[in-house]
Amino acid sequence: SIDNFARLLYVYETGADKLARAEALAIQELKRLADEGVPADKFQKIHDYVSKHHQEQVKENSYWMNALQWINERGIDNVTNYDAVFEAITSADLQALAKRFLGEEATDIKFIARGVNK
Repeated sequence: SIDNFARLLYVYETGADKLARAEALAIQELKRLADEGVPADKFQKIHDYVSKHHQEQVKENSYWMNALQWINERGIDNVTNYDAVFEAITSADLQALAKRFLGEEATDIKFIARGVNK
């Protein structure tokens, strides 16, 4: 179920010499989110951006192919009730998720640096 699945994916471009620093900064920001949460004004900006991005994504075939793949391979429907689920997310939810990523049951954090071979 989706309750047991969470992945945090950092994708960025950097040089190999800056890779460790970029990853450290990402973890630092995740810790700040876990400790302080998201201020209301920033949360609204994030909410608006993600909403607009989603509205654009649903116009693309790749969105629907990905949705079908999730249903077929994992049995997870990310489309039905998306709007209701998205609108219900709060700043406290993001803070709790950050704590989950940093906790003893650390979920899945991946760093992808484009153009850098690890």
